[in-house]
Amino acid sequence: MPVNKQLAIRRLIHGAIRQFAEGEDQLAIHLVAMAAVDTLRGYARSKGKTFRSATDYVEKGQEGKVLRELKKVYNFLKHSDTDADAILEPNDLSLTNQIVLIGACLNYIAVFDEATHHMQAYLAYCSYDLPDFLQDAAREETMRLPGAHELVSMTPAERLGVFKNTLLMPDPVAERRTELADG
Repeated sequence: MPVNKQLAIRRLIHGAIRQFAEGEDQLAIHLVAMAAVDTLRGYARSKGKTFRSATDYVEKGQEGKVLRELKKVYNFLKHSDTDADAILEPNDLSLTNQIVLIGACLNYIAVFDEATHHMQAYLAYCSYDLPDFLQDAAREETMRLPGAHELVSMTPAERLGVFKNTLLMPDPVAERRTELADG
């Protein structure tokens, strides 16, 4: 079945969210998430829609750290011809990946006016997992999602468990089945 840009972007975001939930390789998550972001950015520009950078969602003073991490990975992968012996620590990517995925989800919702179950679960989880990193506006957006307030009193491990279980509920499973059936 043919895949349009919206479906491709949604599938990339959902795939990265599932990889994150399962604790998959951070470099692989980064590449999938950035493919979604790059495609979404281009789509938004071509349609005259606003696209916000991932750094727009972090607290003032934290933008530099996020940008440095993004550039570090980009340069590591891009310049293999000139720095073949370079080393990257992929475990350092976890925070950066979470912020990239937050930006991907919030931009997707803004551009397509659709909040999928995967995205809602991920954003609710991150609103509590990264309380010191997200700007108040981003946190407020995620707090409007169903069930977000229930996460307040949980430990990080409990929140991750709830998040993973949420992805196994009927709506996200149906989203995944549909995506996989589309080829």
